[in-house]
Amino acid sequence: MGFFDKINEGLHRSRTRLKEQMLDRGPDVDDDFWDDLEETLILADIGAAAADSIIEELRDQAKRKALPDAYAVFDMLTDQMAATFTEAETDIFEENPSLVLFVGINGAGKTTTVGKLAAFYHEKGRKVL
Repeated sequence: MGFFDKINEGLHRSRTRLKEQMLDRGPDVDDDFWDDLEETLILADIGAAAADSIIEELRDQAKRKALPDAYAVFDMLTDQMAATFTEAETDIFEENPSLVLFVGINGAGKTTTVGKLAAFYHEKGRKVL
């Protein structure tokens, strides 16, 4: 399993946990659902402004497409969030030297991620500091 496959697997677990947490309340899409989803996004460090924008877009799309339940909303959320990320034109780690700054709240996994990246590129023969 490749490095990015492992990251994808870890993100899959996070997505699954998010869905389970939100769907414990049932598949109904009502005002409480939207409030809970926005709160969950904020607590997941998406940020208040981004969460508000995501919820606004999702609500609009859910109405236009007449989404039947929370499961359909989560599928659309996944698609919407994936669309906001763009694939880099070049691999930043191919430059010599490379410098990357990781920022985030305590417990977000920065140290673990940096350690995994360091081990991955060390195995490829790169000098890692």
